[in-house]
Amino acid sequence: MKVLISSLLLMAISSTVLMQTGKRTPAGLPAGYWPVEKSQALLDKTQTIRLAPDLSHLTAGERRAVALLLEVGKLFQTIYEDQRHGQALEAYHKLVALDQRMGSPAATKNLLTLYRLAQGPIATTLENKREPFLPVDGPAPGANFYPWGIKKEEIDAYLTAHPDQRDSLMDLRTVVRRATAENLRRDLGKVRQYPVLDVLHPGLRTGWEQRAAHPDAKALYAVPYSIAWADQLVQSFKLLNQAADAVNADDEEFARYLRNRARDLLSDDYESGDAAWVTGRFKHLNACIGSYETYDDAIYGVKTSFAFSLLAVRPEETTALRAAMKGMQELENS
Repeated sequence: MKVLISSLLLMAISSTVLMQTGKRTPAGLPAGYWPVEKSQALLDKTQTIRLAPDLSHLTAGERRAVALLLEVGKLFQTIYEDQRHGQALEAYHKLVALDQRMGSPAATKNLLTLYRLAQGPIATTLENKREPFLPVDGPAPGANFYPWGIKKEEIDAYLTAHPDQRDSLMDLRTVVRRATAENLRRDLGKVRQYPVLDVLHPGLRTGWEQRAAHPDAKALYAVPYSIAWADQLVQSFKLLNQAADAVNADDEEFARYLRNRARDLLSDDYESGDAAWVTGRFKHLNACIGSYETYDDAIYGVKTSFAFSLLAVRPEETTALRAAMKGMQELENS
């Protein structure tokens, strides 16, 4: 997912876990972490711009909705990082702990900045190469949408042998996993933890239970995004509904979109939210919420990444633009 930074959104995610230990480089960092010289050379080529929009025209309810929606954006960010690299979140937690343990020197501060810029542990070097700057595996074409490091030829062969699974495995919003006992146990656990997912995906639990009785690491199965990232998306469902309640009195159509999109995230069917967004005439706020873009799937280009953007109308400029555009259609027709 490319998380879109709008005039309302600029976020950084932080968390803490135990420090990773291991062989140290001359700079004092464990093996696998870029030294300060390498990270600084890349950061010297970047520029930071901070947006400070005027939100004084928003109502109290709209401001409350903004705060709730930004929490959804943070959850989406963690999903996106996990989609891009299966070791991303763990590596980030270890980097945060390392930074704290070492007293936040320039070397680790640079790596934290690189992680935010790259949205994961893989950076593009000045030589235009994709390299890990933390101790993780190198980039994989299928990212974390498919079993890590799987070859396209293996998936093609499986699809040929199991054509009945093609639609689910190639769905825009499913993760492809190997049918191991561990994977099936984890995914079944999420369906049981959140009964709403069992209701919205009828028959899925029964099929997985049958697979779990005879796990097969050579077999593949599809996991809907709502189950693969159940914790984040169930929480997003709650936050979106709370935001809809907060803004309902001021903008009923925007609230309707938020409620529809909340359900979409758990059903993995975006029809209702898309329709509400296309037809809605929103007042002061607008948002793009969900998984659409397929850039990070380098195997088939079908798996979508999560994205979140939150926009606010700038009333004076909008009024002036609408006035300037009067007659544009007649001009084009001529």
